Amino acid sequence: MQCYTPAGITRTFELRPGVGLVRATGSSPGDVPDRGLECPRSRTNRRKRNMEAAHTRGFPRELRDGAALDPEPLPGDGPDVYAAVRESIEKLSPWMAWPKEHRTVEDSEASVRRARVAFLARSELRLHLYLKGTDTLVGIAGLQGIDWDVPKFEIGYWYRTSLTGNGYVTEAVRAITSFAFDALGARRVEIRCDPRNLKSARVAERAGFALEGTLRDNERGTDGSLRDTLIYSSLRREL
Repeated sequence: MQCYTPAGITRTFELRPGVGLVRATGSSPGDVPDRGLECPRSRTNRRKRNMEAAHTRGFPRELRDGAALDPEPLPGDGPDVYAAVRESIEKLSPWMAWPKEHRTVEDSEASVRRARVAFLARSELRLHLYLKGTDTLVGIAGLQGIDWDVPKFEIGYWYRTSLTGNGYVTEAVRAITSFAFDALGARRVEIRCDPRNLKSARVAERAGFALEGTLRDNERGTDGSLRDTLIYSSLRREL
């Protein structure tokens, strides 16, 4: 397929420490769409550049509310994850199916190692949230549902039952959102949750996300029934 770039397209650069982002802007004469036509190889190369920009360098670590983010999942984190999931499984299970898969420490370690592979592939950027100076896992947050072409990201998170109400996860979501915009060039960051999961929705609201709307009967819940999905978003152009 022939690559084509219409006349009048200009390219601007947004630079961050250790990160380069190329973005096409401008318009072309006549009825040619302002994004032009792009061959598959060009799209692949652009996506690869954006993915390579996701260095661990610059990830938020020290948070204000007494917690710290480990910049990536590492082998050996399984016992910490297992303890947090098993303690919180009654609160997590109504909203997510995966907690029931953590039946043993080995299950949790396997999850960590899969997350490590996804992190290196830049298909999901998972971060472990710890109390500062301890081995106590508060929860897990990170970037998923990644579309490097926009780029846009969805933030997912869960937190340990005994450590709720301290603002740890809200502060982590704020820090991760800032990182997505500042270091990864995000144009859009989303949070999605079940309308009945009030605590998760409150995190999105406290972190400054706007409710865009509700997808009705959008997916199956853990009990097999149809459930709605709230969509919260934060846009770069609104910062």
